Amino acid sequence: MRLLDRADELPRFARFHMDGTEMVAAIGRAVGRPRIFAICFPWRLAGLARPFVPLIRELHEMRYLWRKAIRLDNRHLIEFLGEEPRTPIDAAVKATLRSLGCLPQAEATSVREPMLPIAGGGQ
Repeated sequence: MRLLDRADELPRFARFHMDGTEMVAAIGRAVGRPRIFAICFPWRLAGLARPFVPLIRELHEMRYLWRKAIRLDNRHLIEFLGEEPRTPIDAAVKATLRSLGCLPQAEATSVREPMLPIAGGGQ
């Protein structure tokens, strides 16, 4: 929203990145299971299906993207806004899971977490 507030100052086709987070751990905390079980994609098994499944063939071509950590540079966003606006990852994941029906809705009488706008469209 802060970028939209200054839309008239943005160059055409401006591109801003936000710093990434650990999504699996955040989901585990949101569902009350801090140690959630997660497995890697079975590349060897997918390799066997590659000749028969076009989607697997295409995924296999891009497997290098899963082997190396990729971080987006948020320097331009910080230079433009002065800081990176952030919604706490746990609040954002919990709100998303609730909106998808994966978590029960919060009780009306309970203390609710502050809802901040999720900047950047998610991570």
